[in-house]
Parts: sequence; structure tokens; C-alpha cells
Amino acid sequence: MRKFLIAAAIIGAIALMAFFSKRGEEGALQMRMADAERGRVATSVLASGTVNYRENIKLRTEVTGRISILNIEEGDVVKAGDILAVISPELFEADVAQQKAQVKSREIAIERQKIFLAQQKRKLVRQQDLHKSGILNTDVFESTERDYAMAGLDLAARRQELTQAEALLLRSKDQLAKTEIRSPIDGIVTALNVKVGETVVAGTTNIIGSSVMDVSDPSAVLAEVQVEEADILAVKIGQEAEITMASAPDSSFEGRVISIGTTARTDTSNRKRFLVKLLVQKTSDDFSRLAVSARAEIYTSIVENAVKIPVEAVLKDEDEDEDGDSKETASDYVFVNIDGIATRRDVKIGTQTDTSVEVLEGLTEGETLIIGPYRQLKTLKEGKKVEPIKKADKDDK
Repeated sequence: MRKFLIAAAIIGAIALMAFFSKRGEEGALQMRMADAERGRVATSVLASGTVNYRENIKLRTEVTGRISILNIEEGDVVKAGDILAVISPELFEADVAQQKAQVKSREIAIERQKIFLAQQKRKLVRQQDLHKSGILNTDVFESTERDYAMAGLDLAARRQELTQAEALLLRSKDQLAKTEIRSPIDGIVTALNVKVGETVVAGTTNIIGSSVMDVSDPSAVLAEVQVEEADILAVKIGQEAEITMASAPDSSFEGRVISIGTTARTDTSNRKRFLVKLLVQKTSDDFSRLAVSARAEIYTSIVENAVKIPVEAVLKDEDEDEDGDSKETASDYVFVNIDGIATRRDVKIGTQTDTSVEVLEGLTEGETLIIGPYRQLKTLKEGKKVEPIKKADKDDK
């Protein structure tokens, strides 16, 4: 009896093992799945830099003096021609008055010389008759001729002096006008570098003049970013970009490439980068405070309305077959879930990004693909039963 019970227990255990083994073979694998869909697939280059107004004019003083008036504050909107600041004009006004007096003096000198020249001419005419009649000797007549000629030359010299004085007057007036610092464009005061009472110094050949303020045109905004030398050949004029500013991390702005630097710049890490300028398509967001850090994603290749799938769904045949011989081609393939059965499908892929792949052939929109977990996907066999995963697999790597 005891032997019978032992035998029955063994048979029961074997039956249970067979049952659970068969159940395991017939059970569906739980896999992550995703549908093929239509949308944009775009490759891109990432770069960082700053955002600023396209036209940013630094106003520097052209005369030396003390700031006596400031009509604006940083952030003010200004019009072309507005007087933004005034440098004390007293010395320049005095110089203009002095030059005006010089011009007047030269004009008077010319009038006097004209009168003297006329007198010399009349004298010469009288002496011509006397010289012809023999009453006046030749030496006296020739002396009068020389005096008349010299009077004419003196008149020409006075006129040149007047021209010089007028030029000095124009320069003095120009210097006086430069004591009024005016806005060259319609825009915004984006930087104010002086206060009333401070002295500003005009630039010279080797010295840059004092910077008074910056005026920028807010109608156009540029992002200037540095692109790695390994990526620069993929960047072309006209490519689209998405720009995010550090001051507005939750907003992004469209842009396009308008300029690509031709010379690499070496940064502090000894990496070579190229300056790329992007024209930002502004929105209603506030762009009054710029010169901030920005990050740009430049789209180097864009395919619209493509059939796209997650990149992790794509598998590749091994380079060697089961006999160890090299294959002529290693095709890409995916597994499609058809009525709960894993079905292999060879595909032809196009543009590929870090997250998505464009499928040119082999799939249609709406088909359900098996995309993970990767450790199970890479050993998955065609015909295996599958079902959507019921809980996240934290060990999927």
C-alpha cells in the first residue's frame, strides 16, 4: 500500500509538471507595443548660444564732455531722431561763436581787399595814359602794375581764408550737434551705461569712445549659436529650427538658418565650433529682455507625413547566418502583432532619429508593432503568442 501511494505521488508530480510546462509553452508573452503612425520624422543638430535683437546699435560719444541730460531709461521705446542724452554744450557753443566771428572777419577783409583792388585798378588805368605819353617813367608804371597784381592775389588769399573759416565753423557746428545723442532707429533702449554728471570721452584712432547706450530694433530677433565641427556640414541656409530660451524654458520659438560661419572658433575646452545665426519667428511672447542663453535644435532633414515607428522596434539580421557564412545583406525587420501572434515583417527604413524611424516599405499606418522589452524582443520567434504588457518592466534595458 505504501509503495502504491509513493508511486501515485510521483505520477501526480510528473503530471503537474507536464501541465504547467505545457501551460507555459502555450501562454502569451507580455510585450510592449506601439502603433505605426503618420507624422514628422526629423534629424537635428543641437547647439547653444544667445538670443538678441538682429539690429543692435551701440551709441558711443563722438565728443568729450559731461552728461547733463538723460531723457530715457533702460527699456524705453524710442523713435528715430529722438534726443536721448545731452553732453554739456557750453564749450561747443563758444567755439561755434568764435568760428562765426572768424567767418565775419574774413568776409570784412575780403570787402576791404576788393576796395583796395579797385583803387589799384583805377590808379593803373591813369598811369597807363601817362606812361604812353611819356610823362610817367617805366619803373613807376611797372611798380603800379605789380601792386595791382599783388592786390588781386591778396583778394584770392582772403577768399581762401574765408573758405577755411567756414569749414571750421561747419566742424564746430557738427561738434555742437554731437552733444545731442539721438536715436538712429525706431527701437528700444536695451542698455544704458552712463548717469547724469559722468564724463564721456570721444574715441581716437587707438581708443574706442565711451559707450553711452544700446538701441535695438525689436522687429527681428536672432539666435547666435555655436555648432560643433562634426555637425556643421549638415547645417544649411534655410533649415528650420526650434529655439528655447533660458528665461522661458516652457516656451519654444520657430526659426530658420540665415548665416553659417566659415571659420571655426576654438572654445576654452579646445573644441572647434562654428557660429550659426538663426532668425527667430517671434510670437506674442515678451522679447524685451534678451542677450539670454538659448538652446537651438536645427532640423537638418525633415520628412513630413511619414509612416514612423519607435526606433526600438527595428531589429537587424545578424551579419552571419547559422553556418557562419557572411550574408550579402543584413535586412531590417520588425515584429507585428497580428491577432496576438508575433509576425516578422522585413522593412525598408529611411530617415532615423534617436526616437523614431521612417518606414519606406513593409508597414502601413495603424499596424501594431512589438517594441520591447528588448531582451525578449531580440530572441522573439515568429509565430509566438504575444499580448500587451500589463505592467511596466523596470528591468527593460
